[in-house]
Amino acid sequence: MALPLEKMIEETFSDLNALSPEKMQALVQETMKTFTALQEKIQSDDPKAREEAVQEALQLKETLSLQAEMISRQVGLSADQLADFANSPENEENDDLNAMKTEINAFRQQFVTEPKPAIKKSKKKSNKIKLVG
Repeated sequence: MALPLEKMIEETFSDLNALSPEKMQALVQETMKTFTALQEKIQSDDPKAREEAVQEALQLKETLSLQAEMISRQVGLSADQLADFANSPENEENDDLNAMKTEINAFRQQFVTEPKPAIKKSKKKSNKIKLVG
């Protein structure tokens, strides 16, 4: 079963010439929602939910790897060259990129979850009657 994010990734990067800030913004928002949901499943007490989250994460990793390979071929760069470009400090001065980072941080704050409080087990009082005397 493909995650909605996987389909969105494939659609967003299918034509790099049609890539727009709006498409990227929608992709970032869907990414944050998906990763928040995965995080909640992984932290679940239900082993089945945790296993499902791991499988979804592995499936998503495969989709991202394939998409990165496709983009590398389209732009004529190796995967390492593409990663260097994406991580270059020279590319961080872009106003659109800074606006997107600000929005990502604001969006992330909406989904910050407080850690679950530890459940304290109460000691049962003994029903035994003590005789004094």
